[in-house]
Amino acid sequence: MDRELKPCGTSAAYRRHLRHGETPCDACREVENARGRLPGNGPMQPAQHGTPSKYNAGCRCDACTAAHRERTRAWREAVAGLPAVFVPHGLNGYRNYGCRCETCKAAASEDNRAYRQRRKRKAAAP
Repeated sequence: MDRELKPCGTSAAYRRHLRHGETPCDACREVENARGRLPGNGPMQPAQHGTPSKYNAGCRCDACTAAHRERTRAWREAVAGLPAVFVPHGLNGYRNYGCRCETCKAAASEDNRAYRQRRKRKAAAP
C-alpha cells in the first residue's frame, strides 16, 4: 500500500523537496517560514546556570552540580520500584537501577577488576 503524499504547502512537502534535492516551491517555503515564527521555534538559547542542561554542557559550578544531583536523585527514586523486566541488566542495571541480580553483580565485579588493573598499569608506567 502506497502512502499518499502530502500536497505542497505543508511542512512534509517542504522536507520532501529537500530530500529530493529540489528547490522548495513558494507555498512550501511560506509554510516553513511561518512555522519558524511560532513561539518556541526561535534560535536555541544557551542553558542557564543552575540547571542540569548547563551541567551536561560541562559546567561544574556549585549551582549546576546541585541541579544535576537533584535530577539524578529524583530519577533514581522513580526507577527504584520498576519490575526487573524493565531493568537493563548488566553494569548499567547495577549502577543506575540498583539491581543486585547475579548478572548485574557479575558485571560490576568485572568492571571493578578491570578498573583496578588499569590503575595498576597507570601507576607502574614511568
